[in-house]
Amino acid sequence: MKPELNEGASSPRNGGSSYLPGYAPDVFISYSHIDDLPFGAEGSRWVTEFHRNLDIRVRAYLGRAASIWRDRKLAGADIFSDEIAAQLRGTGILVSVLTPSYLRSEWCNRELQTFIEAAQESGGIDVGRKKRIIKVVKTPVARTDVPPILDTLLGHEFFHVEWGTELVREFHLDPSPEARREYWARLDDVAQEIRALFESIVKRASSAPSESRPGATVYLAATSSDLQEQRDILRRELQDRGHTVLPERPLPWRADQFSEVVSRDLKHCQFSIHLLGSRYGIVPEGENRSIVHLQADLAARQAAEGLRRIIWIPPGLAIADDRQRQLVESIRLGTSPHERTELLEISLESLKTHILDRLRESTIPPAVNVPNTGAARIYLVCEQRDRPAIAPIRQYLMDRGFEAILAIATGEPDQIRQDHLENLILCDVVLIYWGSADEFWLRTKVRDLVRIRGLGRARPFLANAIVLGDPATPEKDEFVTRDAMVIRIGSDAFLPEALGPFVSSISGGGHG
Repeated sequence: MKPELNEGASSPRNGGSSYLPGYAPDVFISYSHIDDLPFGAEGSRWVTEFHRNLDIRVRAYLGRAASIWRDRKLAGADIFSDEIAAQLRGTGILVSVLTPSYLRSEWCNRELQTFIEAAQESGGIDVGRKKRIIKVVKTPVARTDVPPILDTLLGHEFFHVEWGTELVREFHLDPSPEARREYWARLDDVAQEIRALFESIVKRASSAPSESRPGATVYLAATSSDLQEQRDILRRELQDRGHTVLPERPLPWRADQFSEVVSRDLKHCQFSIHLLGSRYGIVPEGENRSIVHLQADLAARQAAEGLRRIIWIPPGLAIADDRQRQLVESIRLGTSPHERTELLEISLESLKTHILDRLRESTIPPAVNVPNTGAARIYLVCEQRDRPAIAPIRQYLMDRGFEAILAIATGEPDQIRQDHLENLILCDVVLIYWGSADEFWLRTKVRDLVRIRGLGRARPFLANAIVLGDPATPEKDEFVTRDAMVIRIGSDAFLPEALGPFVSSISGGGHG
């Protein structure tokens, strides 16, 4: 057995000092005694261990001790004593450890209500957009049984549900290294939320004028369970950098309420981030689309009003659910290569870097436009057998002062692909020649214009064009797009007439 944490050493009611002005203790841990009964060969106590570890992490973030109090409840029963009531009336932040036994406990409910009533008399329950309550979910509980005020909070879950089953495994009972790492990550999340609440409470108590946060407001869409860990990593990274992450509360179950809440949050955001995994996700009541699908659709509508979307698909994603496969394919085919929507299939680390770069760009004032007197670099994309057909176009552009570049003609597949991507990163303009290739080839090249934003390209293209060459096909006759200028050209085409508007559009940007 590990030694018990000496709560008395940091408790202001036992001679210690609190961190928050006007509160003692700083933090009160509310729990049911059942959840701290000794378990296993070592007789470990979950709440005792949680308390000890939380105290250490909070000290690390504050640089000094804070008073974290809990009733030991060694009598084997939940008792609402005068001591508990006195502690609650002076508490700064309540941490509620939710379990089935917590929800059934009359005394745990009294602790919650006593804290709420006392909080209304000591600065209010709300601190900015947050409440002075932190929800820790040790084991799953029915949402319908959760007190309303706790249901409005995003909780820190210390368990996972095994995929393909309904088997719940608490992190401390899972022997895998991944589960232990996840326990420490969730506990650190709680410590960081305490730190953030402390900062807000201290600022409010000092009566200093509130300063606007330097970061952006980002909508990080709720995702399916297979990508929850990746979403948590992104959320921590964004919050650590000073950005506000929405939603800050659990999303409603009903479809109409869900759409209303998500739409309201999106209107406050500069960016929305959507993670698409192998699973389709939960479907709200009254809907046939999952929460992942719904949020993507709602953000697409908001993009017309200035919202910038980043959509991420893990590389090599294997999808078993037909609904999810259709959603991913529709997004791949429907994403346009413009600045406000980016579809990325890169590693999570690359995604983090990309998102932070985009947020950094959004806070930098726009640069003054200075005419670029250098020759625009035009990347000519074509299938190898169409190189002879595109040669006159290349010569026409070179004659007008542009640098017209073709991909390498021979080499290993990896070399050809690398050269193609580097050309997309470095060029100013892309002209795709659709001649002998099929429509799938064209779609692949157009999608590359979207993906390249996640592979190192930092600026938008000056212009894009798709040249429809010989042979004529029904697909080419019906082809339309808003993503690029479409130029229809045959073997007998007069190039100045066919390419004149395209050249003028580039020259108008200060090139040529």
